[in-house]
Order: sequence, then C-alpha cells, then structure tokens
Amino acid sequence: MSERDELGQAFDHFIERLRDAETAVRGMQAYEGDRARARGYEHLARMMLKSLEQEVLQDPDHPHFRVLDDRIREGGDNPDQRYLLGKLRGGEAYRVWGRLGSAHRLEIQLYSEEPYGGKNVGVGYLPHQQVDFAHDGSFSIELGPGVAGRSTLVNPADAAIIQVRQIYDDWNEDDPGVVYIDRVGYEGHRKGSETAATMAERLRLAGDNTFHSTECWPALVERGVLGFMEVNTMPPVMSPGDRAGVVGRWISLGHFDLGADDALVIRIPPTTADYRGIQLSDLWFASLPYGNATSSLSGAQSLIAPDGYTYFVISLSDPGYANWLDPCDLPRGTVHIRYDGVEGEIPAEAWPSATLSSVSELSDAIPEFEAGSVSGTGRNDQRAARRRHVQVRYGR
Repeated sequence: MSERDELGQAFDHFIERLRDAETAVRGMQAYEGDRARARGYEHLARMMLKSLEQEVLQDPDHPHFRVLDDRIREGGDNPDQRYLLGKLRGGEAYRVWGRLGSAHRLEIQLYSEEPYGGKNVGVGYLPHQQVDFAHDGSFSIELGPGVAGRSTLVNPADAAIIQVRQIYDDWNEDDPGVVYIDRVGYEGHRKGSETAATMAERLRLAGDNTFHSTECWPALVERGVLGFMEVNTMPPVMSPGDRAGVVGRWISLGHFDLGADDALVIRIPPTTADYRGIQLSDLWFASLPYGNATSSLSGAQSLIAPDGYTYFVISLSDPGYANWLDPCDLPRGTVHIRYDGVEGEIPAEAWPSATLSSVSELSDAIPEFEAGSVSGTGRNDQRAARRRHVQVRYGR
C-alpha cells in the first residue's frame, strides 16, 4: 500500500483526534446515565462542527463570523446571546459594523488563543457603553494597533480571535440586528484556492481543536463547580474578567442534583444590573434546548414576586409556575446567573440563594405562588414564543 500523502496523513490525524475526543468523553464524570451519555456524544459532534468551520473555513484576511448558536453550544453559552467569532491578524486594521436591532447590548472581546476552560487569554475588550449607535441602531467600530476613542478597540500583536456578543433581554420577533467584519484594505482582494500544505495544516488544527474543545469544558465543570461547590446551593457572585470572561460582569455558578419530586428554589434579590439572566447547562457545560424549553430566563422574561424578589424553580416536572427552569430530563447540571451593568459591586445581601424543596411544597416556599401559575396551554405558548425568537435571531 502506497504511503499516504500530506493530505491523507492530515486526515488520519483528524480521525485520530476524534477518537481521542471520544475517549475523553467516556472518561468524564458527566458520562453517567442514558441521556447524559447521549449529550456527551452530541457535545463531541458539536465541537467537531465548530472546529471544522473555525480551522478549515475561516480566513483572517477575508474574515466572516461563525455563529455559536443553538446548534453549536459550548462553554456555558448564554441563551440570551448570539456569539459571533472570527479569526484576525494581530496588529492589523479591521472594521466591525452593522445594526443593533433588538439586541439589548453589544460588546467585543479579543483573545490571543481559544479560551479553553476559561484560560486568561483575553487581550482586548470594548463594552456596550463605549460604542456609538446612530438613531437607527447602526454602528461602525475600528480595530487596529493605533486607534483611540469611542467605538475603537486596539488590536494588539498577539490577538488571534475576535468575539462579538449580541445580548437579547426581550425575546421578541423584531429585527435581531446584524454584525459584519472586514480587514481594512482587503475588501476587494481576490481570494484564491488553498494549497495542499495549507489544507493539511488546517485539518490537523481542526482535529486538535475538536479534542481540546471536547475535553476542556466538562473537565472545567468537574474540577470546578462539582469539585468545590456544595450541590443545590448558589455561591457568592464573582467577576469572570480575569478568566477570559466579560469585564464588569458578575456571575454565580452552582450545580443541582434532583430527585423526581425535588424542586430547587433560586431566590434573587433586586440589583442595579442593566441585564440579568439565569440558565441551566448540562455537565458538558452546554446550554440546554432553550428554543423549545424554558431552560433559561432573562430579566425581561421573569416574573417578580410581590416581595420584590424573583424566584425560579428547577424541577424535573413542570410545577406550573411562570419561572420554571426546565432541566430537559437531566437530574444533574449547572445553574448560571449573570449580571451586567452593575453599579460597583453586588453587596452580599443581594447575592442569590437556593433552597431545596419539593414540587408539592412550592406554595410555602414562594410568596403568592398561585399568582404566578401557568397552565399547560400557557407553557406551550411560552415555548412557541421562545422558538419564534430563536428562529428570527438565527435566521433559520
């Protein structure tokens, strides 16, 4: 049998890394139970799709954004956000432009490499407050080595990845907005075909990225939230800015483990946050099917109780309460609360808390529980509205 050429050898490497990723999946704590195991292979498939687009198809000289959407979910992705990611060359000039639409906030972050498992590789950040929007929501942001002022972001020499976050508080059917990217001066440059050597390198990178993306996120959950935090509780809030997260954001990340009649009640006091969202993820650290389940709720979607607090219920069966967080048949997972636009720090008295109860005792755990009741038809309508927004947001 003749020796494989460089493309064949690169493809063999890609397949080998897929098998390494499968081995990693099957060795994780998350690989426990029928549905969780299925989610593990789904996680692997998503990371393969992500890696092929990112490493094989994206080009820093003729950039386009790939979308981390409801098909490709990873890293505790926020259902209230549309993530746009692209490759760029550090120290070069780019223009990001578009229209805000119905998004509540928009922000840009630069990384020196992919932030596997929350590695601190952020090298630039532009918050929503520093972007100028026209009356129609249009905007233009300049990136480069020597830019300064509003609607600009320095692109340092070690930057390699750009991420745009469009944050949606109200899941309506309005124009979700658009964001584009160009390398300045390359808009009309001709793009030719790749050489065999270039494609071989990209296939190898896609295989390596598939393995690392598949392994890092469940390992982060295993080493972090499962290893150090008490189950069915909410820890104090913290800022993820020093771990490749959003500068100025506050989060609380816990995990749950529920029996058939258990109900975990999350109590959130009011804060000065401009945006707040709560979501469930599996132990692979991927969001749940938020387009067809109430597995997340933004502040605009949440019912506030008469005492001024917001109560959420995590339970395997629908408790008939407006703020039900549906774990989609998974008894174990993570619960993630985000706050943006907070004035200063969140005081301890405003931190979220959790109490383990039962579905049958929720009327005693939540003030005026009946006032927040939702019928089966009402829940179907709620899910249908969520699905419609997700269809509009992602254009499919």
